[in-house]
Amino acid sequence: MPEHTLKIYEDLDPKLLNLVNDTKKLALADYALPRKIKLVIAMVLDAVQGASDGVKSLAIEAIKAGATKEEITEALRVAQNICSFRGRLIRGSVDQLKNGYLTPQFNNSLCAVSPLVPHCTT
Repeated sequence: MPEHTLKIYEDLDPKLLNLVNDTKKLALADYALPRKIKLVIAMVLDAVQGASDGVKSLAIEAIKAGATKEEITEALRVAQNICSFRGRLIRGSVDQLKNGYLTPQFNNSLCAVSPLVPHCTT
C-alpha cells in the first residue's frame, strides 16, 4: 500500500497535520451517528469518487468499529443505485475489496452485489 497521503506533513507542517487529525477524530466520533456508520458513509463517498484504496482502508476500519460485511455491501449497493452513471468507478472500488483485501467470506458476499461485480459466479 502506498504511503499515507498526509505523511509528508509530519515534517513539512506538523501543526496542520494535528488539525487534520483532530478534525478527523471529531468527525468520526460517536455522537448521533455511531463511528461505524460514519466510516461506512466515508467509504461510500470514496467509492463514488473511485478512490479504491480509500474504500479498502475505510471498509477495514468500519469492520473494526463494528460494521458488518452485509452493511458494507448494502451501502455500496445504495451508492451504485444513486450514482449508477458512475457505476464503473464504484465497480473498481468493489473489485479492490474483492481482490483479497478482506476475508474470503466478505469477498464472497460482494458477489451478492451482482451489478457491481459482473464477473462473480453465483
